[in-house]
Amino acid sequence: MFFGIAYVSGARTGNVTMFEPHPLTEGLSELPFRGGFALQLVGEPADTALIASVPSRIGPDELPEAVGYAQQRGRGRVFVWGDEWVAYDETWSASPMARQFWLNAIDWLTEPRP
Repeated sequence: MFFGIAYVSGARTGNVTMFEPHPLTEGLSELPFRGGFALQLVGEPADTALIASVPSRIGPDELPEAVGYAQQRGRGRVFVWGDEWVAYDETWSASPMARQFWLNAIDWLTEPRP
């Protein structure tokens, strides 16, 4: 657990289709999620925003599970995603949104500071 965000055991597979408005999610409607982990907040980390969720694997009446968080830490930024699959070549070729995902992430994480 780093930055007040922890992984939840038990792999999840499906597509991320629930995105919260944030610079990291601009232009996204669906991303593959293959064998990744849900995330949970530990304590009350400051300036942490939920940016993406997947449907609960428990059942349709359960709350969605978080798979992406963005966090401001002083002058820095942290981005936590529950699945490394989005970095694989197969994902890039099969999902046009993967490229937008990474462009958004790099842009947001490296935004110039005064």
